[in-house]
Amino acid sequence: MSLPRFILEICDDIGGKVHATNVVLRLIENYSDMGHSLYLDNYYNSVTLVRKLLEKNTYCTGTLRAGRQETPQEVSKAKLKTDESVHRYGGNVCVGKWKDKREVLYITTEHENNFEEGTSRSGKKKMKPIPIAQYNKYMSGIDLQDQMLSYYLTHRKTILWYKKVGFHITDLLLYNSFMLYNQLSGPKMSFLDFRQLLKPCW
Repeated sequence: MSLPRFILEICDDIGGKVHATNVVLRLIENYSDMGHSLYLDNYYNSVTLVRKLLEKNTYCTGTLRAGRQETPQEVSKAKLKTDESVHRYGGNVCVGKWKDKREVLYITTEHENNFEEGTSRSGKKKMKPIPIAQYNKYMSGIDLQDQMLSYYLTHRKTILWYKKVGFHITDLLLYNSFMLYNQLSGPKMSFLDFRQLLKPCW
């Protein structure tokens, strides 16, 4: 099984302490210096990454892991009560923490750390930091996709990595087809029913 060239090139960067940063920078090579905005989860985000992205005229917002280098400890170690927040700026980089049901550490180079009114899943009005609100707006579909795919994984931990890549791409295509079917076709169905409908084709 041969892999596309761009995947092989990205895999060359996977290794070492900054592999997540290298992967992001490699993927946006053709989109740098255009003023785009990226939304990333805490696996990829770091102060180092967002500064490098700013050098390429690319903004970034997302969640952040507390142990990442250059994360201000007065933010990451702050103990907050519900609806409390704390943040620090370092140049154009803002690192903040906000507590809803749990504490969320976040980073942004695009949005001011002001609050705006939003609606919770239960339908209640709630004030939340703009970076969190924007992250939820643009990443909610991806988070749901990851959740749905985790229920019906087609690969196993024991198979070779390049086969996992192939299976994951197949899973993504299947999920995207499911979403399009429910948007454009007749009665909506669950993801499980959609998979079973296609099973004879596998």
